[in-house]
Amino acid sequence: MDAEEIREAIRGIAHRPHNTTFEEIKRIVENLEQFHHPVKMTKRTHAWLFQVGEQIFSVSDHNKGRRQVKVSYVDNFLDAMINLGWYED
Repeated sequence: MDAEEIREAIRGIAHRPHNTTFEEIKRIVENLEQFHHPVKMTKRTHAWLFQVGEQIFSVSDHNKGRRQVKVSYVDNFLDAMINLGWYED
């Protein structure tokens, strides 16, 4: 993904926070490393801990019967993207 594709994907998530999958967030985070943001992903029991630069947030991948993550995790992701300069609210 190039920078504009990443920004577009983040905007898409912001416009549909109730219909965002863990895979979408993970894909964006993985692609940020090419823009000199150190990325660290750690699997926990029911969630992933993401560190992108100085920003740390978690996203649960344990939502029985649904692929979507809870809106609170999407909000945490978006806050991190705002702080990194990838999204403007």
